[in-house]
Amino acid sequence: MRRLFYEFMVDAIEEIEPNQWRVVGRCGDIPIRIGDRFDRVFCYKPRQYPEESGCPPVREITKKIGMSVLRIHAYQRSLPELGQGMTGLLVIEGEGADLIQPDWILGSVDEVTPRFLERLNPAENPALAQEIHSVSLGSIAESGPFTPVEQVGE
Repeated sequence: MRRLFYEFMVDAIEEIEPNQWRVVGRCGDIPIRIGDRFDRVFCYKPRQYPEESGCPPVREITKKIGMSVLRIHAYQRSLPELGQGMTGLLVIEGEGADLIQPDWILGSVDEVTPRFLERLNPAENPALAQEIHSVSLGSIAESGPFTPVEQVGE
């Protein structure tokens, strides 16, 4: 099955109630909605030399978590979705919050389904939209994995 990652880059995290946390950061290339689940948190290996700036990032640590998005806040409003590249605050609940740190990334895998395709705004990410829409949903299961970021093993 073809899968895509959605990510949230963490700037700060704070517990607001038992088993609920406020996370401030920025959405990656795929919009995040209320009810979405993050199943991993990871960080990239720091770059040591200027010539490494053109190379893809290398994941240094990946840890499994199980967190769900309860609420989304941005621009002094509650929103149903945090769009690509937007900064905002997520209220999340679940297990593994003790593993989340500033400068780490919350990540998850979302299957390419009609619901997922509704979330993808072609104007915001035309290359990814063209890649996905050029393949019919019937052939996605046969075509193998696809990720705009490296695939993390289970």
